[in-house]
Amino acid sequence: MKSKEYAKIYKDNPCDKTLVTILDAFFREVKEIAEMRRVQYDIGFVSILDEQDRKWRAFSRLCPEIKPEGFRMMVFKQFPFLIKYWKPERMG
Repeated sequence: MKSKEYAKIYKDNPCDKTLVTILDAFFREVKEIAEMRRVQYDIGFVSILDEQDRKWRAFSRLCPEIKPEGFRMMVFKQFPFLIKYWKPERMG
């Protein structure tokens, strides 16, 4: 799904529950993309995280009340060991 589509979903029902649902979808997409690309190495997984992070930032530009760093914050909260491996670009 594109960031514009996520923004529409959020704008239609701007609440924490909607945001959690969108965040879950972002995590599902990571898994689906990794399976589709048959990712076997960390570098492939990291590139998917970068892609999703950029998409989240695009989503946050469309919904200014959303924190641009929200996706990466949740990735590190759910998977703290990734702090060692994933160094997302510093943006905004």
